[in-house]
Amino acid sequence: MSRYNKKNLYGAIKNPNKFLNEFRRLYSFHVNKMLFPLYHESPTDIMKQDWDNLIILDACRYDKFCKISNFDGTLSKVVSQGSHSSEFISNTFTGEEFHDTIYISANPYASKQLIQGVFYKTVRSYDTKNSWSKNVMKHHPDNVCELAKENYKENKRIIVHFMQPHTPYFGSYADQKRKELLSENIVTKRDHNLDQKCIGIKDENIQYYTDILDVARKTDCVSNEELNKCYEENLKYVLQYVHELINHFDGKTVITSDHGEMLGNPSSMVSTRKYRHPKNYWTPEVRVVPWLEIESNSRRQITSETPEPITEVSEEELEQQLYALGYK
Repeated sequence: MSRYNKKNLYGAIKNPNKFLNEFRRLYSFHVNKMLFPLYHESPTDIMKQDWDNLIILDACRYDKFCKISNFDGTLSKVVSQGSHSSEFISNTFTGEEFHDTIYISANPYASKQLIQGVFYKTVRSYDTKNSWSKNVMKHHPDNVCELAKENYKENKRIIVHFMQPHTPYFGSYADQKRKELLSENIVTKRDHNLDQKCIGIKDENIQYYTDILDVARKTDCVSNEELNKCYEENLKYVLQYVHELINHFDGKTVITSDHGEMLGNPSSMVSTRKYRHPKNYWTPEVRVVPWLEIESNSRRQITSETPEPITEVSEEELEQQLYALGYK
């Protein structure tokens, strides 16, 4: 049903702020899209760039990467082909053939949108057979790192798509904050115990949120300063594993991101979204991502081969992973 109908019109007449909110929404999604190319380059097709190993950090902002990372390499900024993982995957991979590339991913949209034959091999960390430790969530960077090492081939390019610094936030500061929120009945036990399956608490009188970012978005129980600290800690956390892979891989490595993240500080004063990363959004926080090139003295000889079949992942498993990551 169209949002422009009599019911919504009457509601806006009763509450004029709705007219202002609709203007902000249209500006955020449409005007920003038209203005964005005036200040930024066109989106980068990562698959046409020169690399042997591509490491994707999910929801990694350029400014935060500049602040936290300490790699020896050439850092620049690029514009992503999407502001949401599903949009990025669709615009980057869908309908293409990369039979010289192995794709390791912890992102559930790798199953939602990728079909047979896109890559030589596709490995998802949430595939049941790849759940190497029942005590670690399937999108934990340790899991993804091990899978990348196991599936690395000398004659293939490899993409490793970590979920961090996307929520949920790992690390001591975030863990302590979750304990505080749990004691105040604000988050569920699922968020407190990141290595356990969803438990959940049901109470009609209490509103629960899925993660720390949601708490910041919907309440005043987490400040933007605390949220940014959790995010930066999560980025530091995953970069330990990135360092490990760089030392393990041969060839030229590039570190980038599928999109950024709104952390309560939008650059546009009329932005309707201060948190997360909605689809089709055109602000620097979600579109401008890092592109760090780490050169190597040796390059691999890359060849194409007939793709290996993709293992099916159940719809139930996908829904669980989307929920665990805050998409649901």
